[in-house]
Amino acid sequence: MENYSIPVTGELDLEIEADLIFEESTYWVDGKDNNRYHKLNIYEAVDDDGTYYVLHIFYKTQWQGEPEISEAWECETKEEVAAQLQDYDPLAHLVGFPTGERYDERQERLKQRLAFNWKNMMVEALKELGIKREGRKTKPNTKVLVTISPALKNQADKANLDLSELLETAIKNALV
Repeated sequence: MENYSIPVTGELDLEIEADLIFEESTYWVDGKDNNRYHKLNIYEAVDDDGTYYVLHIFYKTQWQGEPEISEAWECETKEEVAAQLQDYDPLAHLVGFPTGERYDERQERLKQRLAFNWKNMMVEALKELGIKREGRKTKPNTKVLVTISPALKNQADKANLDLSELLETAIKNALV
């Protein structure tokens, strides 16, 4: 475990003793550097109550006049970290281009790139935490082939039994 001083915009730094279990940045993606990007660190720490996690997200920009924002959350479980990651809005601090039609298309591309890069980094963090996405549970598709012998049909007719009800009950019992 190491000591970390995590900067938090508008607050005192968060001082922790922890292991850094995930560290990633969207500064360099697909061979291209980005002027606006996120850094993501996840720490695992232990206190008197047990293990807990610290999530640190740092929005960075190289554009003058745009604020850099550093945020941190203390989470009790990996699932709480996952929920915080999924709730985070990667565009919340973006200023971007001036308003007006001239810049609308560029602003939209910037938003798409920031969101896309964030989502990919978040997925990697979730994998590192061991969080899985489970698909729907479905019942197996069961086909039943029933052949009725002439003797059985005669017996059912003599006993005045409804053969379809008898078969339906037999199939239900066989599938249980």
